[in-house]
Amino acid sequence: MTPCCVRLAARRQNGEPVATVAIVASQISSKRRQATALAGGLERAGHRVILIDRPGGSEAPPHERVVLDLRPVLDVPLPGIRLLAEPRARRAAARSLRVDAVADLLVAEGVDLAVVDIEEHEFTIAALASGVDVPLAVLSCFFELWPAVDVPPLSSPLPPDAGAVRVVWAWLRNWVGARRRELRRRGRGEGLDRYAVVRTCARQHGVRGSFTARQWLHPFAPRTIPVLSATAAELDLPHRAPAHVHRIGPLLDAEVRDPVGDGADLVEAADAAQQDGRPVVLCVSGAFAAAGGPFLARLGEVARLRSELAFFVATGDDDPGPLATLPNVWSRPWVPQRALLERTQVAIIHAGTGTLHECVAAGVPMVVYPLAADHTGNAVRVTHHGLGEVGDRDNDDPATIAARLDRVLADDEAHRRAAALGERVRRYARDDVAVAAVEGLLAR
Repeated sequence: MTPCCVRLAARRQNGEPVATVAIVASQISSKRRQATALAGGLERAGHRVILIDRPGGSEAPPHERVVLDLRPVLDVPLPGIRLLAEPRARRAAARSLRVDAVADLLVAEGVDLAVVDIEEHEFTIAALASGVDVPLAVLSCFFELWPAVDVPPLSSPLPPDAGAVRVVWAWLRNWVGARRRELRRRGRGEGLDRYAVVRTCARQHGVRGSFTARQWLHPFAPRTIPVLSATAAELDLPHRAPAHVHRIGPLLDAEVRDPVGDGADLVEAADAAQQDGRPVVLCVSGAFAAAGGPFLARLGEVARLRSELAFFVATGDDDPGPLATLPNVWSRPWVPQRALLERTQVAIIHAGTGTLHECVAAGVPMVVYPLAADHTGNAVRVTHHGLGEVGDRDNDDPATIAARLDRVLADDEAHRRAAALGERVRRYARDDVAVAAVEGLLAR
């Protein structure tokens, strides 16, 4: 029996919290909600949870919180010839990684398992290098991280039946493209590249072999560390996943919380539209909403063309423009997305992983306009499962968007498939799959 298992058994006998789990959270709002949802499930199961934050993090969560700054200083002067000065500056930045601070925290808090967001590389490196006997797991919001001949990279629009040669070529282009972007950043003098410093940190501390650069989006990912993938297997493309990847579902709350503040009137308006027989269309772009300015203008034209529909639009930091004046449009920087999806017939989305899962959990088909990163690969999954259509954000005019919307609204099969998949997605929260996966790691 491992020392961790001995400690857990003793705590059960004494009626204490079964385990102490440290969760290193991201500052991206959707990923942070996943971390806090996991924390809530673990606390309900009798575990103690500590949320580890960077300074200046988001609002304090309803969990124990520790602030720890591990980011190396990247804004350093590079005198002389840049290509000669950068390696020296990168090594100096890497040496500033505070391994001792992570070791002290893990020991002082009696942590039994650390769950680290996939992009919080510094903590993972420091924990591995600390010598403290605490197992690690990585929390990922992405479908896949690894090269596979039967699954295109998430950032590629290749269909799932593209064939092994095209898929391997897409993986190679992704890898080469990442290296070229890194070299361009260096040539433009944009300061030290974080990932280059992270790789140097890993080499300096002798843990570089625990990570790989052969994956789709980030030039740094765990090779064998357990990955808790906050995605539903039912929404993915058919393939064989590595043994160290555990599907824990989208970490949605079991129930939609009642909206508060200025979101309550939007829910009332959606209810009124349904009572009047007007289909509700939800338009959201998640954390990338501020990138949708020109597209929002086209959505305004779509709303004019389809005055019989009720549009609810999250504008983010963008100016809503004419959207704010249309009688069949309700636009806000933020909307209660989960609550509105319960009243929505079709959603126009960017295909972020969190929004995709929320739409399916609510049984809502989609018209997808990918923005960046993993969105194009997620959009392929939408069409593969027959959950809607994928459009061209740059070139679809209002008439084309309206036609796509009409087809999905009238597609009974898309609604049926979304409802059937929604039941399977909701079971992850209902069956506490995430908690069971964490407890499985603790038991090992």
